[in-house]
Amino acid sequence: MLNANLVDHIGSLVTVWTKDGNAAEKRLLHTADEFGVVICNYEGKQTFIPWIQIKYIDYVSEEVVTLEKEIHVSEADIFSKVTTQSLTAELNKRTGFFEYIIPPGHVWTLHKSNSSAQIEGPATIIVNQD
Repeated sequence: MLNANLVDHIGSLVTVWTKDGNAAEKRLLHTADEFGVVICNYEGKQTFIPWIQIKYIDYVSEEVVTLEKEIHVSEADIFSKVTTQSLTAELNKRTGFFEYIIPPGHVWTLHKSNSSAQIEGPATIIVNQD
């Protein structure tokens, strides 16, 4: 599976997709030989992946990397500017999320192991079973 094209990308960012469906995204390609590839994570830790486990390797576009560096926006920055109401509305559109609304004046009791909590309405409870 080793070819000249892959060797040309040593020192570049790659995404390695394994046959079990996992992906190591935007990792530095350290070495490649007849046995497999060695990639580095963001902290420099090296991981060997044998060819028998690799489904394919994507080369990360340098334009994407440059754009990400220029934007400097993290998920935390984005979510901190979104209202709780908007986040709740978006989560309710997704599979595995359920919303329970407690009307004003009503009380729900939630039981967890050896403890319980009472929640008095108005309130919205979102359950993530994803």
